[in-house]
Amino acid sequence: NDRLLAELGAESYLGLPLLGRTGNPVGILVVLHDRPIEHTGAAASILTIFADRVAAELERKGAEEALRQSEATQRMLIGALPDLIVRLGRDGTYLDVHTPAQGPLDTAARGWIGKTVRDGGMNLVRGWQNWLEDWERQTGGHKPVGAENFVVGRDVAVTPGKVVFRN
Repeated sequence: NDRLLAELGAESYLGLPLLGRTGNPVGILVVLHDRPIEHTGAAASILTIFADRVAAELERKGAEEALRQSEATQRMLIGALPDLIVRLGRDGTYLDVHTPAQGPLDTAARGWIGKTVRDGGMNLVRGWQNWLEDWERQTGGHKPVGAENFVVGRDVAVTPGKVVFRN
């Protein structure tokens, strides 16, 4: 009596609700055939196994998408904050650092990842000293530290041509 089933040429129909872990419906699994199903009990048992697996997969995919959306929202909100944010592990290890803008502080902050508070802030002092030394060399017209280890013709090969990558 169903017009759609008739258009599909379905002679038999077997369907089961897809129920999530909490018993809420998450979909329906349907099998159509152009002939009558002979062993309906066996077919229903097999369909039940598939229905449980499909429901679990639909829930997993839904949870992954919800997590992706939540993470994107969190990144957007944190990115809009004008403050320095530091996330520490239970052992005092820096797990994540957010700075409000790209620049020297952002670069230094990335160096904190994996360092510990037990360091007493010495990593910050060393980072500041390195940045200051780099700045003094650059503004004084001197080469970066270690540049003497890369002499053209001795340590670095040079050939004529165009630059294909510059960092």
